[in-house]
This record gives sequence, C-alpha cells and structure tokens, in this order.
Amino acid sequence: MYDIVIVCWCALLESRKEPMQKEEKIQWHPACVAALHLEFMENKHELEIVQEHALNELPLRIDILIIKKDCKTDIKNEIGKLFQIHNLIEYKSLDDELCFDTFLKGIAEAYLYKICNKKMNRIQLSDISLSFIRERKPTKLLKVLGEYGFIIEKKFKGIYYVREKNLIPIQIVVSRELDIENHRWLNSLTKKLNRVRVEELIHITNQLVDMNEKRYADAVWEIVTRANRRLIEQMREDKRMCKAMAEIFKPEVDAAVEAAVEAAVEAAVEAAVEAAVEVAKDTAFKEGLDDKGMQVFKNMIKKGFSREEAQILADIRDELVEKALVECV
Repeated sequence: MYDIVIVCWCALLESRKEPMQKEEKIQWHPACVAALHLEFMENKHELEIVQEHALNELPLRIDILIIKKDCKTDIKNEIGKLFQIHNLIEYKSLDDELCFDTFLKGIAEAYLYKICNKKMNRIQLSDISLSFIRERKPTKLLKVLGEYGFIIEKKFKGIYYVREKNLIPIQIVVSRELDIENHRWLNSLTKKLNRVRVEELIHITNQLVDMNEKRYADAVWEIVTRANRRLIEQMREDKRMCKAMAEIFKPEVDAAVEAAVEAAVEAAVEAAVEAAVEVAKDTAFKEGLDDKGMQVFKNMIKKGFSREEAQILADIRDELVEKALVECV
C-alpha cells in the first residue's frame, strides 16, 4: 500500500507540471489567505478572514479583509499587533509591483471601505488598518515615503509601520525578513525554499490536527510544490522524505486511489457483464441448435431410420439422443 501511495503522490506532482515552453503562472493569493489563517491560529475564534471583499457595487476588491470580532482581543501574531476592527490586507506576489501609486491605491480602498458601508459612519476611521504583504522589501517605496514625510518604523523583524498623523494605521510586511520560527507559513510563499525549511514545514504540517488547518496547509503546499518544483522532486527521491510528503498529500492521494479503484471496479464489472452477455448468447444459440437437432432426429426415427443414421444426420450428442428416444416413446 505504501508503494501505491508514493506512486499516486508522484503522479499528482507530475500532473501539476505545465509545458516547459510556457512559464507557469502561480496563483499566490489563495495561498496567502490560507497562510494568514494559519498565522492567526491562536486567535481563529476572534477573527473573521474574508477573501476578495467587494467594495459595494464598485469593480474593486480588497485582497483580504480580517475583522476582529472584539476590539479588545490581544492578537498573538506580530502581524496582528497593528490590527484594529476592520483590517484590510493587500498581498503583492512576485509578479506584482508595490510602488507609491499602489500604496495610495490601498489607502483609497481603505477610505472607500469606510464610506461604502450601508450605514453612514457605522465604521470609524480609527477602526481601520491597512497592511501590505510582499516577499521582497520595497526599498524604493520606503525611500519615496520618507521623502514625502512619512515616518518608517521597523516594529518587528520584517514588519515596518508607516506613520503619518492623519492616516489610518499602516504596515508593510516583508515576508522574506519575517522571523521563520513565528511565521513559517507566510515565509514559505517563495521560490527560494531550501531543504531544511521544507523539512520543517513538513514537520509542522504533519502535527496539525484541526481539519480546517489541514485544508489551509494543503493550499500553502500547493504553491510550495509549484514554486519549488526542482527541490521537491529531488526530495521525493529520498524515501524517508517522500513518505513524509505523502502524509501531507494523503487526502489527495486517498482521493486518487479511490478514483482509481472505482474506475478499475467499473471497468471489471463492465467487462464481466459483456462476457456474461456473450456466454448467454452462445448458450442460447447452442440450445436452439440442440432443439432443432433433436426434432430432426425424432422425425427420422419415425420415418424408419436407425438410431445411428438419425444421430449422424441430425448431428446431436449422445445425451440428446437418449432424451429424444424417450420423447419418441
């Protein structure tokens, strides 16, 4: 069974490959949402995380909205220390730019979030925070912000607060600089993972018990395997690591095995039915010939042919001859 699981896991990895001539477009945003769910596991009951929150009827969406159900809740994760009640998050993947215009657009969306609420002034400006998450440090943006009079404070490792007296609380999270021990999930959204970090991620993934947390981890692993394919393929040659990875992908492997078994059973049943039909047809055909042969035999006996002559001409078996003779009496 272990060998089947490994083969299925490897097949799943192979199925995720794109043609070599086309550069694969990795969908980082869903993995970021999943990673944030895992980042805030300790406060999962106090936070509501919404993906792609629509700003009223406008064709604008916030990447991620995290609502703190109780403003007095102490968020354990460093990223959440800035959080107010309504917390807007813009995630910028490796393909996205984080420049001054992007920064201003995020602020504009935060203000739209406030004014687009159905009840006027239901959301106070002081209830909103804005976070930008990006793997690489936006050095040029931080320089421009400084030139415009914004105060940049490195509050935690990889977390920069952007302060201006008339603005909502803003932070820029550089996932590459985050403390790995405290932010393994966001830190893993990169194309530059090494073997040690993958092994550590495997270890903490296999320790998850909650089904929702496992589902979020699966979403992160989907991107990890795509973004670090060469490393993952090298690691799967290690039987020990391949077995550990198979545990992570067990739901997908189980589904693949179940589908394969169902397909095999369906094919076997179909083949058996077809064989039974052919046998039935053949049996019916032979029975029909036997009936005709016996009738010919009986007619020839009645006309005075000997038993041997009638059997040869009717071409029937000995047991049918005995049966026909009894019926002739």
